[in-house]
Amino acid sequence: MITIGGDIKFAEHIILHVIRMQDRPKNSATIARLINRDDIPNIQYSLRKLESIGLVEKVRDGKGNQFNYTVTELGEKVTDEYHDIKAHILIERLQEIQKAPEKLESMARFLSILTGVYEEAARDSATITPNSDA
Repeated sequence: MITIGGDIKFAEHIILHVIRMQDRPKNSATIARLINRDDIPNIQYSLRKLESIGLVEKVRDGKGNQFNYTVTELGEKVTDEYHDIKAHILIERLQEIQKAPEKLESMARFLSILTGVYEEAARDSATITPNSDA
């Protein structure tokens, strides 16, 4: 596992991955639009945090005062590792789905056994004579 110099939250992971999308720098407004958020100050806070731990860096957008963000080499490693972990989990889960027919058949047999036990208990309880000493 790659060690980074801080704890990043899920929303910051999303921002990091959005910046890496299409391997093009993005400004905070573009990032906000891509993740369907309108809280630019919070996004800018997350960007500063990602920058301070070395996952993204600011790059000037041409000659203006606009800045874009791009993923650093460390940021690429983190997003690659995240991708690998997610792919592993998805493949594992898909294999479980492929075994679904066997599992459903086993569950159907189990439910049939439970139904039989329930019906037997119902028959046994129907043959009990209540104590009429009261």
